[in-house]
Amino acid sequence: MKNILIPMDFTDDSTNALRYAFKAFPKAKHHIVHVTHGVRPRGVEVYEQGENKLTILRNAMLSLSKSVKPEKSLDLNIEVNILNGEVISYLRKYVETESIDQIVMGTRNKYSVFEKILGTVSTAVINTFKIPVLLVPLQSSWKAYKKVIVASDINLQNTETVK
Repeated sequence: MKNILIPMDFTDDSTNALRYAFKAFPKAKHHIVHVTHGVRPRGVEVYEQGENKLTILRNAMLSLSKSVKPEKSLDLNIEVNILNGEVISYLRKYVETESIDQIVMGTRNKYSVFEKILGTVSTAVINTFKIPVLLVPLQSSWKAYKKVIVASDINLQNTETVK
């Protein structure tokens, strides 16, 4: 079974990537992960309802997952996780420990000057991970592939790599 990581930040972009991943990989195990700096696993604040921030985030992720399922009767394999720390380093650990095969994440079309200079999380993911990364723009919806183009820097003198 293929393991797909879908980073979730609760934006429309990441929600669309989640919807896309469900349709593109219905038989995969979907690892929906939110990385935050503000929530601490120990000593989390308790709300009036008796729920802590981690529980609220987890329930929100599960609710969102159910709301974007392509077919309500479709039985998807979903795992929800909340990590605390720096996004790329925690995603790297998660990819290794969970044997993730591919990352599907949302991306925006417009970026601020600040983001253009320093880069974005999606740029960092592309530059960090050796597994396939599929960036899904907000306006994209899943359609079966008709043609696939693969860009590579493989040295053609080494034909063993291509095989």
